[in-house]
Amino acid sequence: MVEGRGKKEEDLWIAFFLFFFVLYEKVPIFAGNMKQTIDTYKLTSMEEPSDEILSQIMREAAEDARKSNEEATERYFNQMLMEVRKITAL
Repeated sequence: MVEGRGKKEEDLWIAFFLFFFVLYEKVPIFAGNMKQTIDTYKLTSMEEPSDEILSQIMREAAEDARKSNEEATERYFNQMLMEVRKITAL
C-alpha cells in the first residue's frame, strides 16, 4: 500500500487503470495498437493499409479482373460464333 493512501483509494486506482487498459484494447478510437486485418481496414480510412492488407486487396482485385476478362472473352467469341453460323446458314 502507498504511504498516505487508504486501501479503498488504492483499490479504486487499480480498478481505474485495469478498466482503462481493457477499454484501450477494445475500443476502435484507441485502435492504433489494433492489428489491421482485411476485415477491419476501410478504404476510406486516413490511415495507410499495411503491406499485407494492400497485397491482399491487390490480389483480390486482380482475381476479379481476371474472371471478368474471361467472361467477356467467352461472351465475345460466342457472339462471333453465332454470327458466323448465321452467315453460313444463308
